[in-house]
Amino acid sequence: MTATVFLSLSLSNLDFKDKNDSKPGPCWGWAFTLKNKIMKKLFTLLLIAGNIISANAQDITAGFYHVKNATTGRCMIMTDNSKGATDTKTGSTIDLGSVETNRNAEFVGTHPGAVCYVSPLGGGKYDVAAQGTSISKLTGGLVYPVLTKQADGTYTIKGSYGNISIMLGDQSQKDRTTGEYKDAGRLVEVSTLERGTWELLPIGTSATGEFIGINPEVQTADGTWWASFFAGFAFDLHSTGMKAFYVNSANDKEFTLKEITGTIPANTPVLIQCATSDYTQNIIKPKTSNAEPILVLMGGVYFDRTAANHFNATYDKNTMRVLGVDENNKLVFHVAPASYLTEGKYLPHNKAYLVVTSSTADTLYEKGGTGINEIQINAEVETAKEGTFNLKGQRVNEEITTPGVYIQNGKKVIIK
Repeated sequence: MTATVFLSLSLSNLDFKDKNDSKPGPCWGWAFTLKNKIMKKLFTLLLIAGNIISANAQDITAGFYHVKNATTGRCMIMTDNSKGATDTKTGSTIDLGSVETNRNAEFVGTHPGAVCYVSPLGGGKYDVAAQGTSISKLTGGLVYPVLTKQADGTYTIKGSYGNISIMLGDQSQKDRTTGEYKDAGRLVEVSTLERGTWELLPIGTSATGEFIGINPEVQTADGTWWASFFAGFAFDLHSTGMKAFYVNSANDKEFTLKEITGTIPANTPVLIQCATSDYTQNIIKPKTSNAEPILVLMGGVYFDRTAANHFNATYDKNTMRVLGVDENNKLVFHVAPASYLTEGKYLPHNKAYLVVTSSTADTLYEKGGTGINEIQINAEVETAKEGTFNLKGQRVNEEITTPGVYIQNGKKVIIK
């Protein structure tokens, strides 16, 4: 396997310098200063992680992993898929903000961005998928980091292209009072093994090991907990008392839910019902699956980064409703309060929402109770109401001209 490493870098003569290593804050954009002001060609390459060249790294098999720094204890987390902003005339600034690191157990244990799937491509090369994208999509397979196993079982990760090579490490910031590493950090270039080695930890279903759990958002009057969820990987519900649903019909005032039994396909916006608010008791199991996503009336987002030049999904009250409860603790979809949104305007990462029209009421109530019907993943998904939707669940123009995959009147349509 390899680490989830998103890296944008210039392929010229570079002087790698972390200019903000000592400055705390939520936005960790940092710059590489170029030695040569004039370059013949500039390539911006996005790396997630990948090529196992060293013979002693053959023990890494395909699967889902957390990538944890051996010194700081922070795990890599994919926080957007932006390739960054570059001054194409001087090439003076290259953005490296797509990967954060964090050591908070709950943050890492509930964040789909900390889950990466590594698959062998042959010839010593690996591809890594996370948050709906992969190294093959973002770099065309041109660049793969070198991952080398150390004597203690950890790995170094070096990004290489031509005669340029850097070793990726974690930020050095510590709490001035306790002397402990701070929870949040970011990737930096290091020259020694201190903060430059990483553990590759398989993700399982034990609450005492590496896992991913669901943090519910609301509790309904019957005592159950609910969360909206959107992930780039397929998964099974592992813990007792969990169920998954999607919205299978809606009008301007009401909606109905249908239960999903079996594996939830990747890229499927769902509502997850839990018996508890404890994420360690709401564990899901990532797995591989070729099942098509269920995208009838819901959409989802992967990222909510607020750093400049990074992807944000701006909330639109005319076309979106989010999960909530009313004053009687009944399950609803409603206009998102500012407190729900990142910085008051962006949809939170890995959340699902209901796609609506401008005539839809501010609050939609469930019609007839939860889980009236069930759907098997291998069964034919019921026909959606007439219309054409993209894979985010957003209605699009009936005359499709842009290549891609769409849902038209409940059926998948591929435009080439």
